[in-house]
Amino acid sequence: MSIRRGQNWGAPGRPAAATPVVASDAAVGDRLERLVDWDQRIVVGEMPSFVLTGGDLHRTLGAPRRRGTPEELLAEFTCDVMVLSARDPAGTEIGAVAVAHVVGVQPTALRRRPPLWSTPSLVVANAAFVLGDNLAPRAHPGDGWIDVTSGMLHRRDRGRAAIRARTGTHVPHPDLTERRVREWKADPRVTYLLAVDGRSIGRVSDLRVTVVPDAIQVFV
Repeated sequence: MSIRRGQNWGAPGRPAAATPVVASDAAVGDRLERLVDWDQRIVVGEMPSFVLTGGDLHRTLGAPRRRGTPEELLAEFTCDVMVLSARDPAGTEIGAVAVAHVVGVQPTALRRRPPLWSTPSLVVANAAFVLGDNLAPRAHPGDGWIDVTSGMLHRRDRGRAAIRARTGTHVPHPDLTERRVREWKADPRVTYLLAVDGRSIGRVSDLRVTVVPDAIQVFV
């Protein structure tokens, strides 16, 4: 059951000896991809467990400095994940799993890899931290929702936003739209340069991101 406002979340726990120890968000997603029912957009089978020692989800969960060994008492959390689908330039459908964030920017003829927010961009967040910055301070990886921010900023505003992103002290901006949803679909005609948990996917269109609540156990 997803966490509700005012409820305690997380408890001391000791992972089983066979629990994999992973150091990044992308490494968790890679392992989860083989467990996804892509038609139902769910993680099937017994709830997977991971000892996470790095990445933006780890930082959102407090980033404790621990050895992460099976005999150590850790903090245990039940976390959501995001299942996404899209089409590559050849029209082939692709899928991926994210535990922290999905980031997309629209390329232009003059800027093949534009910076975030310099062209129409989006951040779909399950974790508060995105590539080290606190871009989604209200995002909670156990509440059953994803936080979506989309839009474009002028250069001066991007500089101000970069400063605020380091501390999470954001204020609403009229050029950015924020939503809390269980599923987000992009305009199928729009192409994004996509990164999933920091891993470059390349150009995609027809993007769809769905939250899967209470999908994994994470020990930190």
